[in-house]
Amino acid sequence: MKIIPKRSLIQIGFLIFIASMLLGSGQVSPPEKSPPNMPTWQNKTNLIYSTFVGGIGNDCFMNCVVAVDAGGSVYLAGYTTSLDFPTAPAHAKMGNGGKADIFLIKLSPDGEQLERTMILGGSESDHVTAIAVDLIGNIYLTGYTDSHDFPTTSEAFQTTYAGGMADSFLMKFNPDGMNVTYATLFGGMDNDQSMAIAVDKDGFVYITGETFSTDLPTTKGSFQTQIKGRDDSFIAKFTPNGDRLSYITYIGGKKSDTGQAIVADEFGSVYITGKTTSADFPTTEQALDTSHNGSGDSFIVRLTPDGRSLAYSSFLGGQSNDKGSAITIDEAGNLYVVGSTLSTDFPITDGSLDNTHNGGYDTFVVKMDTDDNRLIYATLLGGLNGDRGYALAVDKHGNSYITGVTYSSNFPTTSDAFDYHGDEGLGDAFFIKLNETGTRINYGILLGGTHADYGTSIVVDGEGNAYVAGSTSSPSFPTTVRAFDSNYNAEWDAFVTKLSLENDKITTVVAGIVRDVDGNPVEGATITVGANGSTITDENGFYRLIGLETGTYTLTPIKQGYTFSPQRTTIHIEHQDSQNVTLGLRKEISEDQNETLQRVSKKDFGVQDFGVTNSTSELHVFSGVIEPNPTQPFLDLPLDYGNLVINFIRALRDTDEQGRVSSWFDHTYPDYQREYGMTLWEGDSLIDTVKSRSGCFQQRCYDGHNGIDFVRRGYHPTNDNENIEIRAAAHGKVVKIFNQCDLKKVTVSNGAWLESGQTLGIMGSTGNSTGPHLHFGVLKDNGNGIWEGQAKDLPVDPYGWRGNQSDPWVVDQHGPISYYLWKHSLAKEKTFAGRQGTVITDTTNTIKITVPPNAFVGQANIEIFLGTGPASEKSMRSTGYSFSLNLLEWLPNDKDIMQSLMLNEPIHISLNYEEKGIRHLDFSKLTFYHRQDSQHAWQALPTNIDPFNFTITAHAYQLGEFDIQAPLLCEGDSSEPDDNYFMARTIAPDGKLHHRRFDIDDDVDWFQFDVDSPGKYTVHVNSSTEWVEASVYIYDLERGVLLTRQENSGFLDLELNLPHAGTYFVQVSRAEGSMYGCSAKYTLRVEQNMFFSYLPFVVK
Repeated sequence: MKIIPKRSLIQIGFLIFIASMLLGSGQVSPPEKSPPNMPTWQNKTNLIYSTFVGGIGNDCFMNCVVAVDAGGSVYLAGYTTSLDFPTAPAHAKMGNGGKADIFLIKLSPDGEQLERTMILGGSESDHVTAIAVDLIGNIYLTGYTDSHDFPTTSEAFQTTYAGGMADSFLMKFNPDGMNVTYATLFGGMDNDQSMAIAVDKDGFVYITGETFSTDLPTTKGSFQTQIKGRDDSFIAKFTPNGDRLSYITYIGGKKSDTGQAIVADEFGSVYITGKTTSADFPTTEQALDTSHNGSGDSFIVRLTPDGRSLAYSSFLGGQSNDKGSAITIDEAGNLYVVGSTLSTDFPITDGSLDNTHNGGYDTFVVKMDTDDNRLIYATLLGGLNGDRGYALAVDKHGNSYITGVTYSSNFPTTSDAFDYHGDEGLGDAFFIKLNETGTRINYGILLGGTHADYGTSIVVDGEGNAYVAGSTSSPSFPTTVRAFDSNYNAEWDAFVTKLSLENDKITTVVAGIVRDVDGNPVEGATITVGANGSTITDENGFYRLIGLETGTYTLTPIKQGYTFSPQRTTIHIEHQDSQNVTLGLRKEISEDQNETLQRVSKKDFGVQDFGVTNSTSELHVFSGVIEPNPTQPFLDLPLDYGNLVINFIRALRDTDEQGRVSSWFDHTYPDYQREYGMTLWEGDSLIDTVKSRSGCFQQRCYDGHNGIDFVRRGYHPTNDNENIEIRAAAHGKVVKIFNQCDLKKVTVSNGAWLESGQTLGIMGSTGNSTGPHLHFGVLKDNGNGIWEGQAKDLPVDPYGWRGNQSDPWVVDQHGPISYYLWKHSLAKEKTFAGRQGTVITDTTNTIKITVPPNAFVGQANIEIFLGTGPASEKSMRSTGYSFSLNLLEWLPNDKDIMQSLMLNEPIHISLNYEEKGIRHLDFSKLTFYHRQDSQHAWQALPTNIDPFNFTITAHAYQLGEFDIQAPLLCEGDSSEPDDNYFMARTIAPDGKLHHRRFDIDDDVDWFQFDVDSPGKYTVHVNSSTEWVEASVYIYDLERGVLLTRQENSGFLDLELNLPHAGTYFVQVSRAEGSMYGCSAKYTLRVEQNMFFSYLPFVVK
């Protein structure tokens, strides 16, 4: 496994939300700083759960201790000053309560619930320093208190406070953690602090620590019955009932000595480690090191079972400061010690992981055989700055697990580990799994946020799961979404983190970053997945959602004063095992779209170019955003729709007969510049492969457009002189009149006051136009309330932005964010219980979705959204009845369900259609088509048609996009529908034949062709079938005139003298009495009349 000496910060595939808060007048922008690097992307971690524990005060500063029982329940103890410290329904209190009390909680094995809680202590401050659990599940706590009324039990060894600044205490609880078996004080007339605890197989309890008291109740015959220095370490052994001492002894020299950690073996011998400044600290002959080395050494002591003598005692250190913090033994009897050293000559074994001092304090890890008096290995662990090891555990294989704190930016971690970009100055907790020989890090991570974090306790269960506890002041400390408390509380919180390293358990990671449009991080944004949890961004804008199970989730960023793009993102977590997690977004993009977005939608945010990818093995990158206070929908249509919702929706949809929008807002660059690509409000990116003059392609207009165009319905060039008035719908003031609104005549002036119904102007066809229309644009004031022109008061799309990627207009050009502003919504959501089923209809009540019982397992939230007519499947044509069923949230109860949106039971779809909206199509072959996110082709569904009630029905086993399609009445007439001038088919004046048919009795075909220069041209229309006659009209739309026409003929040759370069239209309609149907064929071609002059050929 690769060891990463310094955290690698590689940008690949993060969900990114970008935000920008609008600064008011007079505010000073913050100073520029380089954006932080992107965190390493990954979609899985060994982090099983991670939770905060705490309230509004200080909790566990700076020490929390953890233990685990045989059932996987976790016990966490520490101290708290929080009056609102969380309590379980099964809660108990012991003592009067004071400045700082002790808490003991029992967490459920999944880390999601508090099963039991207890608060205990006296009227002053009480601190817990260690915890232990015996073989039958009894819990033991030790620590120290300055509360004279600390609660004790009546039969305890010492029931009253002895004196001094602090007394030690020892408490035993039954396995449920609620009933106290015994509680005793322990101390003398001066300061006494118990630091560690151990329990042997017979229930005897051992504590060690530091004492200044000369009157500890030492037992006769113990190793050292009197204090020797200012303060000494001590070892006390209590009987299982806590009412008597088996022995107590001082251990120390003439200066200062502290016992920091203790462990007991199966024979009753006890081992301690700590720190001594005493040169005469007692050692044994043949010990590893019998001489004091520097200002402070760590030490290793083994006391005989009767407490009368030292079986082994040795210094451990170099010429500077050294301190042992944790000690344990493995099943073979080998001893392990972890601590911290400033000594460059700390004794290190050859071949160990790190035998060179790195800088500041380094953590040391020592494994030794005290019987043979030899080091099995001794290694350093750290980086350039300070690193301190605080706690240690060992598994049955001899692997050691260490936690502590690091201040080093290059602290060693492993490449497969959960890697958090924490704060390198304030300190991060670390977790290391070291192999049995001390030569390799099997797993190494940092645990922390952007403030200080300390790992202070660790335990390993029989399955190889590691539990790390400590204290954190980081709101962004990594927690799992369904943990007991995934939100930071205040000041210092306790944390508990469970990691699985020995089995196939893994946890998903959804990661990302929130930045403003200048690339600066947005700190404190909440990223929520609804009821499934949330997290917040750190000061670098980073966030992670850890622990989402198989299902569908909608991520929503929230922060007061900010607006985000995209406003939400739906992701699917389809499968998770130890090898792979599949994460996908709701909408994929094609390779062509990817190429376009890479070209036209990039911005340098101070990191690698993130682009967009269509891979589901990594998350897509999102960006975007601006201003506070999202605008609520308020716009009504600038045309008459009869005040019916269904007509309102039809007017907004891009269909042949029903729709009225002919040109759309281009989110790529709405600046009228040709980019040969456009991005629509639904997030679809189109490429103009033919580089059309008009900027219209794939029947979507048009490249660079900064508004939407409503066509003049029923327009015909022959009625071009009929004026269509544009009137005000309400009173108000005219800020600015633009000629780009494509009005033929403007009847108001800038600054004029309007009354409702007053005429603004006459609809026209100016600019880049193929016919009369109303350009409808919405401009967003930049915040000062003063019109400053379109360079500062920028356009927005009234359809909003629905793409899963961020709006390129926002990201690339710093345009305002677009909201859906129309009065009626195109989307409708429904939350339902899968076992009960539900019925949901669209906003027009023409589509009805019936979800049967048990179609979904668990709770789900779906959305029906009316689309705008996607591309059809080859020979089929869309009827315009297009919609999508989107799964916004779903957490299946059955974790084995593969999240391909497959339903247990089929949903029933019913739609009412109108024939007038689907001319040229074969009604008898109407078919529901389905396209899911992961597919790029439409799939036909078995469909039933009721022609009498104009209803079409089908069943579907998957959600996704749906469209009603049908084949053309005449397969060879592939240009249909083109019955309106704005749907005219583009042809070239090159003489090429175009084969067409009159498929229905009122068929009208429109063509348009461009000429580069004035001149003579001929339009040929010839019948290919007997009894077929046509009427042909040719228009110069620029001047709004009919150039020529010829009616009721099977063979037409219209010669034209075109007066200027530009676009001309040809209308071909079936003549009265002519046959129609698939056999009614004709051809059309346009050619330029070429004239040549010849010069004489002269030979001399």
